[in-house]
Amino acid sequence: MAACLLVSATDLHAGPFAPAAGQAGSTAIAKGSPLFTAWATGWQDYRPGTDVDAGWQTPPKALGPAVGDAYDIVSLGNGGSITLTFAQPIADGDGSDFAVFENSLSDTFLELAWVEVSSNGTDFYRFPNYSYTPSKVGAFGAVDPTNIDGLAGKYRQGYGTPFDLSDLSGIPDLDLNNIGYVRIKDILGNGTEQDSSGNPIYDPYKTTGSAGFDLDAIGVIHQKTQAANRAPVADAGADQTVNGGSVVRLQGSATDSDGVIAAYQWSQTAGSGVDLADAATATPSFAAPTGGDGVLEFQLVALDNDGASSDADSVRITVRNKPLAVAGDDRSASPQETLALDGSASQDPQGQALGYQWTQVAGPQAALSDAHAARPSLTVPVAAVNTQMSFQLVVTDPDGNASDPAVVNIMIKVVNHPPVAELPESLGIRAGATLVLDGTASYDPDFDALGYAWEQTSGPAVTLSSPTAAKPTTVVPLAALGQTLGFRLTVSDGSLRDSRETQVAVTANNPPTITPEPRRLAAPNQAVILHATALDPDGDALHYQWEQTGGPAVPLQGADGPELRLTTPALADGTAQSLTLRLTATDDFGPDPRSASAEFNLLVTADGTALDCGSARPSRASLWPPNQGFKPVHILGVTGPNAYTLAIDAVSQDEPVRNPKLKDKTGPDAKIVKPRATAKEPKTQQSVLLRAERQGRARKGQPFTGNGRVYTVRFSANDGVQSCQGTITVQVPPNKQGTAVLDTAASYKSTQKR
Repeated sequence: MAACLLVSATDLHAGPFAPAAGQAGSTAIAKGSPLFTAWATGWQDYRPGTDVDAGWQTPPKALGPAVGDAYDIVSLGNGGSITLTFAQPIADGDGSDFAVFENSLSDTFLELAWVEVSSNGTDFYRFPNYSYTPSKVGAFGAVDPTNIDGLAGKYRQGYGTPFDLSDLSGIPDLDLNNIGYVRIKDILGNGTEQDSSGNPIYDPYKTTGSAGFDLDAIGVIHQKTQAANRAPVADAGADQTVNGGSVVRLQGSATDSDGVIAAYQWSQTAGSGVDLADAATATPSFAAPTGGDGVLEFQLVALDNDGASSDADSVRITVRNKPLAVAGDDRSASPQETLALDGSASQDPQGQALGYQWTQVAGPQAALSDAHAARPSLTVPVAAVNTQMSFQLVVTDPDGNASDPAVVNIMIKVVNHPPVAELPESLGIRAGATLVLDGTASYDPDFDALGYAWEQTSGPAVTLSSPTAAKPTTVVPLAALGQTLGFRLTVSDGSLRDSRETQVAVTANNPPTITPEPRRLAAPNQAVILHATALDPDGDALHYQWEQTGGPAVPLQGADGPELRLTTPALADGTAQSLTLRLTATDDFGPDPRSASAEFNLLVTADGTALDCGSARPSRASLWPPNQGFKPVHILGVTGPNAYTLAIDAVSQDEPVRNPKLKDKTGPDAKIVKPRATAKEPKTQQSVLLRAERQGRARKGQPFTGNGRVYTVRFSANDGVQSCQGTITVQVPPNKQGTAVLDTAASYKSTQKR
């Protein structure tokens, strides 16, 4: 049975409480209120109490919007209960979060019930409640709603009793932003049950027929914001090369960042058709066809629990039915030397016996002891100069499948040529990393086997894994940072040698880089996903760690991954809140890991909007007549979720403040008006006085000689959390007709006297 915790009163509630619906100060919410965003969609655990007729045991009638009549209800019976569920959970927002509707016919015939909520369906928590009805009221007695608080049934039919989830804050096991269950439990109104303060609760008791609390509906005001479903990602696995007739298992997988994988869909898109076993799983299997070599291609699509499909991912399966011919390594030989060709490493996919066919394709002819043997012998012919012979091998299985040809080269060595050492002139390596010196590009023109000898020529001493290996390794010490290690490779064919050197620059491990998102905006109780764009210049994998560094604490989900999920807090007094989160990315270069951090800022405003200066405009766009008087100009059009202060930062104009030649002797041409803050208006907005004048001459019968004037006013707005800057312009036209002003792009400080 689900558990319930009774939340005790922590303050004194003496009443009187809110009055009946329709009266001043009532908290009742009408069933048609636009506050409601959803209604209960399911019910469970209906436990009717005593004295309730079967005709009133109708739980589905509590679902959907409130009806507000005496019949469309479920009766709980005396002491009964029911739990309603919701398509999306209820969340803790500003003010009331949901309301419970009962079917009382009057403002005083109030059948009461406790209200309990749960975020997991098991642990329920009861709202604090208070009842100050002084004595028993009988089956049809009256209850004054001003004596009731925190109990469902306080208001008549058609009006819901509101509940605020913040009344249950501080309970560790209760997620106030994920309330999926509301339990209504009828109170035996005979005084045997008590409120949160220990007072007996009285309501009309004992009733029969539609006995006890009659539940009409539960309306949701604040609903948990569901993040947009993100599609899963499918991985069809690595490409494979398999033998015909073998059982092949595809190695698919899929991930979903905000849900679970519900289904896998495989399809074959190329190659000979096969039948997939367990095709609805991540790892189906099939028998590889035996009709020859070929390539099969399959696609995987994954579906998540919300029905979203991934992009298709493909995998290629190369089926090999032909045998593989291996003719051995190239080599050198002396004239008249007897040697054997070796094709014994050739393979058949099915492990069948192979037939061999050797053919000489280049060089002076040599007789093979048996062209159909795995290891035929020959005598190397005489040659005047170094000459190459080539032999081709084709193997065939009992089914007649022939391999692709393989070729081996034999150099008839008359003159020994020196080997060639090949090594990059320079390399780079991070301090602490494993350095691989690779001499395998070295070769001998006579196909002689090579010996390798490595020696260090400069830099801090290191120890090679094997100084005679073709590819020795060594760990570069951290102390070698910034230095250069020199190495020399010498290759030998047994008599002749060649050497090359390489210089290895030891560099530092580079830290990753993080590009934070621009400041994000969100509304209260909104699900938000922050995405990190982090790169490592060395290509290392990254490890992530998010932490909150500012603002009201919120639970963080996925704090060890590149995507952080959180739900923004409620705004207690409507004031915007700024959440600051720091992401640290650390590379997995074990010897010397490096980290980088970046700050992400999330601004939570009442409606998810920003303080915006982009649409600002002047209260007057032009000043006329040009009588040299000051005219007030206010800045309009700044928008934001909260009250803001506005400051004039600078005023400039495209004409000098004074120009005696043009009879302009006044100054300054602008004055900033700074109102005082008051208790009623704590956030002030400055304005500016601009002089209505422009420079030029006006002669009788002739047009005005000036271009007009342009004032530029720069300002900033701040609401205590956000700020923005903007600019407006005001013109003084050259004439009454409003001829366009020509902005000269000059700039003079309007507030100076000269």
